[in-house]
Amino acid sequence: MSVPSPPSDGTELLKWLSAWKFSIAMSNEILFFAAICLAPSVFVLYRILSPTDKTKTMIGCGIIAVTIPVLAMIDVVQGRLVYPVYHIALSPDVLKLVLSIYYGGMHAASLLLGLAILVLSFVLRRSIFGKPAAYFGFVAGVFAFIGAYPWLVGPVLDFVSQCLFASWLATIGIRIIVKTGPQATKELH
Repeated sequence: MSVPSPPSDGTELLKWLSAWKFSIAMSNEILFFAAICLAPSVFVLYRILSPTDKTKTMIGCGIIAVTIPVLAMIDVVQGRLVYPVYHIALSPDVLKLVLSIYYGGMHAASLLLGLAILVLSFVLRRSIFGKPAAYFGFVAGVFAFIGAYPWLVGPVLDFVSQCLFASWLATIGIRIIVKTGPQATKELH
């Protein structure tokens, strides 16, 4: 379920946070594991794509690698919204600051990931992944840019952009398994 945009009024913000606490907590857990899983994924993607175009692969995978710590810090910030730390309650003004840092961080991460996907999609066209994976990457990359502005596009388009990014990663992972099979595992060691 997609979480609606937070209100700017302090009292309404507290109600919003209370109403969506479970969804935000689940999102926080998913973001934690997603950031961790990106590290080995970017390594494997680099190893497979670098023979096709080393420069673009290095740029695209490098951008993703730089984004991983950003996502980890965003996860810490988002977690502060729903998990108590030493039972310290946050005032509405501090919650606004935490939310603005969270959305600002997600904005930066979406822009970085969108750029990385677009760069890597140029490499995908000429790789074992083929043109369909590249075209899907172009769409996912454009939607990552769109999803970087959730306060303008709303939660539905933001959710679509996140689903497209996850689907693109899953598509690449499946294609790695199908196209390379056990041989790729041996080559990566």
